[in-house]
Amino acid sequence: MRQARVIIWLMTTINTVDDFLQALDANPSWREAVRARILGEELLQLPMRFEVFVQEQRAFNEEQRAFNEDMRTFTAEQRAINDELRAFNAEQRTMNQNFQTRFDRMESDNSTLKGDYAVNKAARDAQYIAEDMGLRFVRVLTIDDLSRMAGSDLPRDIHRSFRNADLAIEAADSTDTRYIAMEVSFSAGRWDCERAIRNAELITRFTGKPAHAAVASMRNDREATQSIESGAVYWHPLENRLPSLE
Repeated sequence: MRQARVIIWLMTTINTVDDFLQALDANPSWREAVRARILGEELLQLPMRFEVFVQEQRAFNEEQRAFNEDMRTFTAEQRAINDELRAFNAEQRTMNQNFQTRFDRMESDNSTLKGDYAVNKAARDAQYIAEDMGLRFVRVLTIDDLSRMAGSDLPRDIHRSFRNADLAIEAADSTDTRYIAMEVSFSAGRWDCERAIRNAELITRFTGKPAHAAVASMRNDREATQSIESGAVYWHPLENRLPSLE
């Protein structure tokens, strides 16, 4: 048989490309040999390697789809968490605003309570305030007294402020009548001093008698302290017996 195949091969004449191709078709082993010679090992392995790549790519794509699905789930959960946080923050802001409103109201009520306490305490101390200033106490002037004293000479807003003075005392020294125009505050400031000085000047203008500006307080700010130290305003310290609201 080997001799027969050799004889057949020797009898094959290849003159054209078609002859060559026909010979390859007739001899699969030749075709494989030529293919290996032309393509080389790298190209021969390419289809197998490509198939491996395709399988790996399919596995990666599947993992990527699973990852994307996990990310979509995570994003949805994160949105839900964010919505809950926004709702919580909105509730917290509302609670803070309500708390601040209540706190401001308590502060306002506390300030009013302190102010009323200070005015009442100063009124009870009126006699001793006059004595501490070297005067003899006569009486506390009422709002009607101050209104009649002012008459109609003042603009309406100043008249209202004057007659609503915190405390006005009629006193006397050894020879004549004197007055004390006092503003009362838990913590005295510039405005208290200025109002007391203005009221004292108005009383002197209306009565022709000396009037002294004074403040009664438990503590004073820097500007009030300067007015007191300069002698422009007399200071009557009030003792704080108001119970703490804390």
